[in-house]
Parts: sequence; C-alpha cells; structure tokens
Amino acid sequence: MRYIKQIGTVLCLVALMGCATNRAVYNTLASVKAVTDQSVSAYFESVAKKQAPIGGVPAVARAYDNFQVIFTSAVTIASLNTETIAPPSVTSAATEVLNAITKAKEMK
Repeated sequence: MRYIKQIGTVLCLVALMGCATNRAVYNTLASVKAVTDQSVSAYFESVAKKQAPIGGVPAVARAYDNFQVIFTSAVTIASLNTETIAPPSVTSAATEVLNAITKAKEMK
C-alpha cells in the first residue's frame, strides 16, 4: 500500500511539472522508475519469503516488462527534445505494475 501512495505522489509531481525543463523531465522519469523498481523488488522479495503467492509473478513480470519498454522510449524522447514532459504512458504503465502487484498479493 505504501508504494501505491508513493506512485500517487509521483503522479501529482508529473502533473505539476507540465512545463518542465529537460532536467526536470529526467527527475520525473527517474522518480517514477525508482518507485516502480522498488515496488517490484519488494514484491519479488515477498514472494521469495513466501509472504506473497507465486501465482501473480507472471502478471507482475509482464507489466514490469511493458513499463521498461515505455520508460526506455520516454527517456530517449526526453534526451532529444528539451520540451518533452513525462508522457502519461509512463505513469500509466507504472500504475499497471503497481495494480498487478496489488492484485497478485490478494491471490490465495
């Protein structure tokens, strides 16, 4: 639940940074990536400790792979255009990862 609150904070930051410089875009993208990576790591750690069911691993892995592709594209675009803001696709993909984790933890 803590990670969902963190992503909410990140999403608010993204919305507030509509007219960001290239450096601010990297900070925003980096924040979304950090929260997503931490969430995925914590989930896989909880699976390894048998605190979360293993059945959700494929869905979480697929969502995270999708996030990585979208994130990589966003970073490429940001480095080429200083007026690029963090695209909604990145935050949406990060949200999908967090939703997959939440759903996976609820499995029995």
